Amino acid sequence: MRGWIVVATISFGVLSLAAGLKIGPYEVEWGEVERDGLQLQYVAVGRGGEELLRFEDAWVRIDPLSGRDITGEGNPDLVVFSYWGGAHCCIQARVVDLGPVPRVIPAGAPSNCGGDFQDLDGDGVFEYLTCDDTFVYLFCPYATSPVSPAIFRYEPGEGYVPAGYLFPGYFEQAIAQGREIAREHGPGELGEWDGTEKCSALLAILPLLHAGRVTEACQALREYYSGSDREAFWGEILDDLAGDPYFPDPLVLRLRELPQGCPGARPGVKMRCNFINGGDPDAHFDSFAPFGDRPRGGGG
Repeated sequence: MRGWIVVATISFGVLSLAAGLKIGPYEVEWGEVERDGLQLQYVAVGRGGEELLRFEDAWVRIDPLSGRDITGEGNPDLVVFSYWGGAHCCIQARVVDLGPVPRVIPAGAPSNCGGDFQDLDGDGVFEYLTCDDTFVYLFCPYATSPVSPAIFRYEPGEGYVPAGYLFPGYFEQAIAQGREIAREHGPGELGEWDGTEKCSALLAILPLLHAGRVTEACQALREYYSGSDREAFWGEILDDLAGDPYFPDPLVLRLRELPQGCPGARPGVKMRCNFINGGDPDAHFDSFAPFGDRPRGGGG
């Protein structure tokens, strides 16, 4: 399905230094080009000498998985990463389905995080592993802002959708590290703008939420956040997650349905997870309806 083609000095009519790869009937070229005084890198897709797609940025790379079918739809895919050269942002991953008409499928939103594709459950469809940087700069400086691992799953007709809760085991290391940092840092010690423990607490809370471990996330809120505004802080977390491209919106809606918010948000409140797995307090969102009922692996 793939093979090298000759190094060229002309890329679809644009003077540049380029190398190439052939995937099925498509020619894929990459190299550098100068535009408006800027030295850019590019990846271009063509067929029969005609350019069909081009990605240009400060930094563009083709993943070694290119040429394989990583979405399970039967066509070879081109996997491209690009970075626009900002101090902290942004990196974008894209999968180009090289069917009869090339189709670009963004994997996640542009972010500070890189990522890679792995088949976590061995079903032939590769998940995109990255991190969720939605909370960067919200409560503290960039260097100490909380991030969490995040997972996207390819779904036909939808593209890449957040699916961390399907692989709860993948988050174990981040959860352990987040708990350790939260235990060791008090109010304002991660540079929180308001002098609270919001950033250190979120390092423990966010990977638990991504893993679908809601009961433990609420316990972490109680354990690691001592402010009197816990309920308001929980509301802020949900509001930010509601606009978070790395977190499934339907799961946020279910979190909002928790009786009296979140355990620990109000003293003495106990949670009953009646909306998942018959109320099992240790349950995960592994039968979450909007993303189908196919079995998934535990990721670890």
